[in-house]
Amino acid sequence: MLEALSESSTDPTRVIEALTLFAWDSVTNSADLTCTLEEIDALWDLLENDGGSVISRADARHIVTEGWVDAVAAERGSPGIDALSGLHTTGYLIGRIHELDRLTDGATAALILLAVTWKQPDSPWTRISHILQVASALRDAVRPEATLGQFGTHCSLALVPDDTRSRLERVLLNKRLQTEELRTSGIAVNLFPLPEDRSRVTELIVRLQDGSTVGDKSGPIGRYHPGHESLD
Repeated sequence: MLEALSESSTDPTRVIEALTLFAWDSVTNSADLTCTLEEIDALWDLLENDGGSVISRADARHIVTEGWVDAVAAERGSPGIDALSGLHTTGYLIGRIHELDRLTDGATAALILLAVTWKQPDSPWTRISHILQVASALRDAVRPEATLGQFGTHCSLALVPDDTRSRLERVLLNKRLQTEELRTSGIAVNLFPLPEDRSRVTELIVRLQDGSTVGDKSGPIGRYHPGHESLD
């Protein structure tokens, strides 16, 4: 964690990514929120003694708390199933990626994440409505054999092969999501190729949620804006 923050000390976006990943890892390791925040305080003591950080201690605690809550939400319900959306959790989705790689004799399968992201509303009821609408649209627009996943409260994913059909599914999904409510939340539908280094998949998903992949060389494959019907 210290190494990641040192390398990202002048880039707030990378610090946010490192903190969010730390929060998710803490939930995976069954650490409670109090202990997790104590670790952040101890870390910021070191950073402040060494010249400080581009993100304040209060902001760091807020980012970790939000990430921790999102991670816990994704872990609830039946194993591998998000209780609210009924879609798979991120952990299940990553497990499916590794299983597909195994079936291709250890080679990295040509896979894409069809990602739906939106701005998180202030109202908890609107958050629930958005999640349910996107989950329904994914089930309607994407092939039945796709693995559908929910990440946090404003990012949903479909794991599909890298083929022509995935581009068509993006168009269909975007049309399905053009409700008056969702349009005001900055809904976006994009395709992102999975990194060959599968250890970076979790990082990619975190960056999808916070929007830091825009303009990144790793993706997306033609950002798809509402109102456009072109694939690129």
